[in-house]
Amino acid sequence: MRGVWYAVVLTTGGYCAPGNPVLAAAAPAGLAGLPSTNAPLASGDGVRLAARLGAGTVDMDALQVHPTGFVPLGDAPPAGEGAAAAAVAPPPPPTVFLAPEALRGCGGVLLDAAGGRFVNELDARDVVTAAMTAAAAGGGGGDGRRRVFLVLSAAAVGAFGEATAAFYAARGLMARIPPPSAAADGGGGGVLAALDARVGLPAAAVAATLAAYARSVGGVADGTSKKVFPQAVSYELERLEREGLWVAAVTPALHYSMGGLTFSASAEVLSAATAKPIRRLYAAGEVTGGLFGGNRLGGCSLLDCAVSVSALSARSSSRYSEREVSTRYGSRRSLVVRSSSMVPINDDSRGRVNRGADAEYSEALTPATQPCAAASS
Repeated sequence: MRGVWYAVVLTTGGYCAPGNPVLAAAAPAGLAGLPSTNAPLASGDGVRLAARLGAGTVDMDALQVHPTGFVPLGDAPPAGEGAAAAAVAPPPPPTVFLAPEALRGCGGVLLDAAGGRFVNELDARDVVTAAMTAAAAGGGGGDGRRRVFLVLSAAAVGAFGEATAAFYAARGLMARIPPPSAAADGGGGGVLAALDARVGLPAAAVAATLAAYARSVGGVADGTSKKVFPQAVSYELERLEREGLWVAAVTPALHYSMGGLTFSASAEVLSAATAKPIRRLYAAGEVTGGLFGGNRLGGCSLLDCAVSVSALSARSSSRYSEREVSTRYGSRRSLVVRSSSMVPINDDSRGRVNRGADAEYSEALTPATQPCAAASS
């Protein structure tokens, strides 16, 4: 696509999609190989495109890892073969479905492959992630595949939302272990024996762990820093046998890139060489860097993308077009680059194209020389 775009707004998102070159170059050791909650479009195209124009970057190694991405459970193994099936379970896929923190906030309990707890489930993301990584590597009885288990009582799932849990179960991401009276085989040794058969968690160890957790209500020391125990009493073994439980396999996953393009308070992309705005180039959302420092607070990406930087960017580019472009060329036309596509905005429908003073933008935005696929209006 050739032509002059008088204002360009980059909204291409971050670079946490698995296997992309921006991630490979920026990620600290050990992170580039993690699965990701991001779609393939989060491949750093906006960063690479702006870099061709001399844009600066900041905090490119600052990547947030979410503690819990779902690892598909797969089909239920044949009777009596749960532990054997768990021992040969495949590693997580490159892209995983996010297991929301509300699953833990409503009372979910993290267990390693030996059936033991190893962390305060409500701790900060980086703390939980580090503990999960150690457990899954074997330090806490893990099985070496970056995978631990999230077990929820019926009351915890009720607090979270049973319909949502059923949605996950329908996609093979969670499984309900019904009480023996409701089980198709008539029981087979109780809920924890059925859990062992389903995912290979040793029933005796899980029984001891959950019984201790149920006693934690009231502030009894549990071996972690946890002070609040949502739905703890619902993990009493007698109640689990009456109500059943739910289980998921989870793994740490890349979730958000705090790094990206340097930008001004008006969302202008800054030059790496001069730290001054690159004329008519703006950025909004996760393609920018430096706003969050080393670790983004949960929920702030919505503020970043939908309110603050996006509003500044739209206002700045539109103001530039109206003030300067209309007087020079009689046309207002700016470009939003998002999701690996290019969409013109503020167009006066005349499709006017100039190949003079700003040809460098035209060349930079052609399919042959930039990483995004171009779609003309």
